[in-house]
Amino acid sequence: MGHSYRWIAALFASFPLSLEASEATDQFAPFSDLSSRSVCSFCVGVQEKRGELPLFRAGVRHQTGVQVAGSWRAAETVRIRLSMEALSVVWPNGEEARGWGDLRVGTSAVLFSSESAWVPAMEVDWGVKLPNAADDADLGTDETDFFGGLYLRWFRPDWEFGVGGGLLILGDPLQFANQDDAGFLATHLSRDFRWARLSSTIDWRFESPRNPGDGRVLVGLQSSPSTGGVWAAVRGGFGLTAAAPDWQASVRLGINAPCRRAQGD
Repeated sequence: MGHSYRWIAALFASFPLSLEASEATDQFAPFSDLSSRSVCSFCVGVQEKRGELPLFRAGVRHQTGVQVAGSWRAAETVRIRLSMEALSVVWPNGEEARGWGDLRVGTSAVLFSSESAWVPAMEVDWGVKLPNAADDADLGTDETDFFGGLYLRWFRPDWEFGVGGGLLILGDPLQFANQDDAGFLATHLSRDFRWARLSSTIDWRFESPRNPGDGRVLVGLQSSPSTGGVWAAVRGGFGLTAAAPDWQASVRLGINAPCRRAQGD
């Protein structure tokens, strides 16, 4: 594990100020910076995870993914996102699998916004993971998963703090017509500088009847988080529980642009 910490530290040190983007597979999307409220965004990236225990599985695996993700601001308070990834997975017995992973679609909506530094904004978020991976490749669960959550955000000059939680409804591919329900929590803290944003997130999925708990810490550095144009990103973290990855890291390149508005008659 000590080698993992040194590897992550070296990764951050090797990049200039750059932009953190959403994990394309991140279920806690409101605390991801890809989905900016002021712009639409598109990105491609590469992510590496080592020692992660997949849902409903007994063995850990190493995973490399090439990800494509996008976010569209459909209305003043509504954001829609879509993500897909191509995966390369190595299992403990040496078996390998490559192919497309599952498709993920989500929506966020602001219920209440506040101009006070002490009164939080309130947001709801929900999404689905749609089975797209080949059944025999073991790159997905071949089931539809759903999650929904409620999030609170506090905004101060150059600072943002958020906390949220909700429910995951996970389809169990090993027991037909069954599911596994799990609660989750997430906390987020970010600091804006002139040309960059430094952020950290703790994601926690609670233990459920068919899956162990998954807790992880993620840290990211991003350039120009609130402006349009091209950006680059780096993000990394480590697991707090046995099911979480020993370490994970990602690098992304994307572009932000003003969202096109629908024109009325």
